[in-house]
Amino acid sequence: SARTSAVADAALCANCVTAFDEDTDTFTYSGDSTVLRELIPQRKIMVYFSDDNTSYLFKILSATTTEIRVDSGHLRSSSIGSMNGQSGYVGATDLSILGAEYLIEGLDANERYFVRVSAENGEMGTGLPQGTMPASEVPRSAPSPPDSASLSVIDKHTLQVDWIDEQDVDSYDVEYFTKSHVIGPTLSFFGAQEVVELDSTGLGLTDGWFHLYFGDDATLALPGTVEVAPGRDTVLTTKDLSPHLSRGDAIVIKGLQYAVAETGDFSSTVLPLSKPFDGVRDDAA
Repeated sequence: SARTSAVADAALCANCVTAFDEDTDTFTYSGDSTVLRELIPQRKIMVYFSDDNTSYLFKILSATTTEIRVDSGHLRSSSIGSMNGQSGYVGATDLSILGAEYLIEGLDANERYFVRVSAENGEMGTGLPQGTMPASEVPRSAPSPPDSASLSVIDKHTLQVDWIDEQDVDSYDVEYFTKSHVIGPTLSFFGAQEVVELDSTGLGLTDGWFHLYFGDDATLALPGTVEVAPGRDTVLTTKDLSPHLSRGDAIVIKGLQYAVAETGDFSSTVLPLSKPFDGVRDDAA
């Protein structure tokens, strides 16, 4: 077992906030796609203002890579056109995110680790720990592709594939396909290529990413099953749904429609709902 400490707020980007407009409750800052992924609506941020030497707390409503719009229920009462950092940096200040996160590094691969989180202060010391959900995880990652794969002819019925072996790989999947005897309408021997054009006009999209699925979205089945209970705003999943869903996506459980919540734990075994489940209990929905 081991114990480490993380500060309650961490700088998401250093010297990136340049101005604040109190009339529109909007920050001007310089960010990128990595920073933007952390600026989830309802999440709280802390920004230092040099004109009154005070840090203020704000709640995010929406964000792009250049602006952050916050809820009006904050204590800052005036705009500022040029911000300075608490460390003396001129022209910009840090953007800090509250209750942030902590990266536990240097772990042994394929070993199970249990994690608990507790808060502490100088007056009372350390409080009771809170277990994570799930309670434990095994650090792992997909292997990198083999190096220097080559193909050679053995005879008229056989091809040989060679590659440099990786030490941490248990097995390999070798895929192959066959050339058609006739050329297709797209002048290809390997089937007709399908081109899908997407139009984002009028959607208000400025940055970010999305999943693309084909077929009827009302009948798109997700892998595994979920455990649901009335009044609970999370469901337990038997399969990791994070590669298939994003926060805000619409989902249907037992004929009832919900959305993936913008906040809350979203992991390989937990899916947060936008509102408590109001159907009947089911351990394998």
